[in-house]
Amino acid sequence: MSAWFLELRAGARVGLGRGVTTIGRSASCDIVIPDRGVSRRHVLVCARADAVEVVNVGKHAVFIDDEPVEELGRARDGQRVAIAGAVVATVRRAATRPDASSRARWFLRIDGGPLVAIGGERFTVGGGERDDLVMRDWDERALVLHPVDDGVVVEAARPPDERFDHDGFARLGAGASLRYAGARVELLARGGELERSTQQLAGARTVVRLEAFRAGGMLVIETAGDASSLYLPRRRYALLRALLTPAAAGERGYLRVDALCRAIWPDDPVKDETDFNVLLHRVRRDLLRAGVDASALIERARGSGMIRAPIAARPDVELQL
Repeated sequence: MSAWFLELRAGARVGLGRGVTTIGRSASCDIVIPDRGVSRRHVLVCARADAVEVVNVGKHAVFIDDEPVEELGRARDGQRVAIAGAVVATVRRAATRPDASSRARWFLRIDGGPLVAIGGERFTVGGGERDDLVMRDWDERALVLHPVDDGVVVEAARPPDERFDHDGFARLGAGASLRYAGARVELLARGGELERSTQQLAGARTVVRLEAFRAGGMLVIETAGDASSLYLPRRRYALLRALLTPAAAGERGYLRVDALCRAIWPDDPVKDETDFNVLLHRVRRDLLRAGVDASALIERARGSGMIRAPIAARPDVELQL
């Protein structure tokens, strides 16, 4: 069960997952409003930890209660979302959250100890009182784990071994492990459910689709009928599009940071690698928060700083840009 849902005028409730929920006139939307005053794709809704983001991508006004949403707004429990003055839905927070162990696909085991369920968008391991799993001799938030479809992306402030990339991220699959502060950290999957999912994914074709709007765009990744999606503001969307555009790629698909800066900020020649790194960090966070494996879309070449999107070179992937 989602922590957030939309309560429609007719009384139906639509749970908000980690991806984008679309509202509009088109039959391809998650919530269809057959009204000529509504754009084919009018509103994008994205659940966050403390609120629901409402993105206006249509031609007519969108409101959260009485406040207009020019591009991006945040709705909290009990607030109404309206298109052109007509209330579409009320944002509601679920009264209770499900137990993490009942829905977790991934478990963590340290030095052969008990299995700990990795629940939610982010799971922290470290010596801080607020860490999800406390290891007394470790730094606070020493490891941050982000579950994705077929693995877990591990973020470390101080990468413990060479499997971590330039930015301190590594991807682990079922049965994989790493060592941190002298301890063995092992990732395990829930039994048959994951095995069936992995079998279905094997050999399935993946479609990566980008859809542009006036203030950004949406990324959708579909494999074997399962889809992940997220909305990205203008510059973040421009970065991802530049990485996924085959014509711009150099040897083995790698791109120079200066070329990417010109694609992202065509009218601002002052922007440089420092600005790019900040933007890249934000894009990676957005991907992980939506449950998308960031390592499939962002990879730095060791020692050179050049970047590519590995997914763009895969023969089983269809790009729709």
